[in-house]
Amino acid sequence: MNLPSFKARGATYFNLKIACPVCHDNGRNVPSSFWVHGADGGEIYVGDDAHYQCKLCEYHEHVKNWRYGCPEHSGAELECLEASSQGVAQAVSTAGQLVSATGQKWLIRFLENMGEF
Repeated sequence: MNLPSFKARGATYFNLKIACPVCHDNGRNVPSSFWVHGADGGEIYVGDDAHYQCKLCEYHEHVKNWRYGCPEHSGAELECLEASSQGVAQAVSTAGQLVSATGQKWLIRFLENMGEF
């Protein structure tokens, strides 16, 4: 299955389907799901430049600056929390559909561009 994708700023972006990295940090095993931007509900894409981008409003930011809200770790108010670099890297690198669609070169570029955070 091919994931929707686009190119921008020299990077290749794919529709983000990962397990919640905050839940991973807390030892919870949750299923992968597609993510939406809380502010506008637009689909989130992840690039090999280690940035997320909202497809609707085009908000673009490095993964280290994002917060994650999911029903597993959030209450009724969908609290958005910071994830560790390990949680984000683990979520992206084990997303079977994402890795299958992108290949190892994409994943290696993503991990290199994560940097330290």
